[in-house]
Amino acid sequence: MPEEIFKNCQIDFSKLITYGFQKEENNYVYQTTIINDTFSLKVIITELQKVTVEVYDLMTNFPYTNYRVEKETGSFVTKVREEIKETLLDIKEKCATTNYFETAQANRIIKQIIDKYHSYPDFPWPKYPHYAVFRNPQNKKWYGVIMKIKGEKLKAKEGEVEILNVKLAPEKVTQYLSYQGFYPAYHMNKKNWLSIILDETISDELILSLITESFEFTSTTTAWLVPANPKYYDLQKHFKKTPIITWKKAKEATLGDKIYIYMAKPYSAILYQCEVIKLKEDEMELKLIKEYDPKKYTLENMKEFGLKPVRSIRKMNEKLCQKLAE
Repeated sequence: MPEEIFKNCQIDFSKLITYGFQKEENNYVYQTTIINDTFSLKVIITELQKVTVEVYDLMTNFPYTNYRVEKETGSFVTKVREEIKETLLDIKEKCATTNYFETAQANRIIKQIIDKYHSYPDFPWPKYPHYAVFRNPQNKKWYGVIMKIKGEKLKAKEGEVEILNVKLAPEKVTQYLSYQGFYPAYHMNKKNWLSIILDETISDELILSLITESFEFTSTTTAWLVPANPKYYDLQKHFKKTPIITWKKAKEATLGDKIYIYMAKPYSAILYQCEVIKLKEDEMELKLIKEYDPKKYTLENMKEFGLKPVRSIRKMNEKLCQKLAE
């Protein structure tokens, strides 16, 4: 179990100490209890990053090893395995970085994709274990593909290289092909796809901006209407200081969605258009795009376009979206 969970991981030993591990000679040791304090679980990580676990019955102080026996499938031993796995996954999340590829840049890019879009690489082809796909959660369309190929296939360099394919508008593809480090897409439609060698030639910042473009290119944006009450929060004052605001997350909101903020009395009008730029578990980070005249998109003026009193977050109808886009 530990070998599979920590496969391709780079453990940060300083984070282990923060997590609660104790340094014992050349090992880092963490102890906790599981199964309602019935067993003691010890996690041992060596300086060579080998992870092992030991389980002891607290009543007898004898080792408990049934969880290691595959043919043991009872509910109790299954529960022990689940709690061990839960502990190991928590340690992995807080103390380790998964290295999916060989080059540092490929692994940095993957980490930042995970952090920003909360989407993990999918390895759909057993025959090609070094091919990873990133799918837009809205529609499952690919917005990024990382591959390990021979550099000669791009007429770039000798030996194996790791590349990223991104999907862009045709004119953008043509534009970037004139720059060093960009190539006609390997194994993809060359009209809309572009290959980038992940060898530090192109900066992470530029690559990530192209990933954002690719994500947006494959997205179907949705518009949302959210209520706000000026009695509790002065949005006008907030937006004078910064165009960024954190809001309660619309349940199905995705990056790039439009958020229209409807202000209650005395305005009773749509005053702001924002865009979702970051998603968290229960919150979304918005960036102000437009501010409207308080008299323009009032409840009274917009009734014929389907605007009704706004008491909770909801999707916008197409008619209202078209009116606001004028």
